[in-house]
Amino acid sequence: MTKKIVSFSFLCALVAALFSTPAAAVMKSLSTIELTEGSEIVLTGSVNSVESHWAKNKSAIISRASIIIEEIIKGAFSENVISVEYDGGEIDGVGFGVSDAVHFVQGEMVFIFLKSGMSKKDGSMIFNLIGSAQGKYAIDNNGICKKSGFAMIGEPGTIDNNIKCEKLSEIVKGAL
Repeated sequence: MTKKIVSFSFLCALVAALFSTPAAAVMKSLSTIELTEGSEIVLTGSVNSVESHWAKNKSAIISRASIIIEEIIKGAFSENVISVEYDGGEIDGVGFGVSDAVHFVQGEMVFIFLKSGMSKKDGSMIFNLIGSAQGKYAIDNNGICKKSGFAMIGEPGTIDNNIKCEKLSEIVKGAL
């Protein structure tokens, strides 16, 4: 009887190990220098609105955050509002979540690293974050830039987090 229990337990553990998948994606950690080098535009601003849309092929939901630009630290942009597209969102009660994806909240202040790309909604030119969620800092009321919501591999010391936004801006300018 004991042999049967041990054998059954081993078989269950083996099946679980063979057919399980990781719960969360893990990305390579990017330093502020790497984020800066990979970006076309680095800016601070406030999230004016967030809207979710079906991707062009209807296989996913994407969201667009409209950001009112406060300061451009790297690059140039002729308008005072910029749109950032990212995976995930909700439409008519249907949600699409993406592990380690960024989220924007209306009214939040952000420090973001952007590159241009093709929209999954309509193929137009749009901006995306460098390094997914790594390319976004939320700015708190004390002027501290904070990252959250993702898992990574690599040296955590390469990530600037919980840092004064002025200092982060100096690091970006020093990489130019």
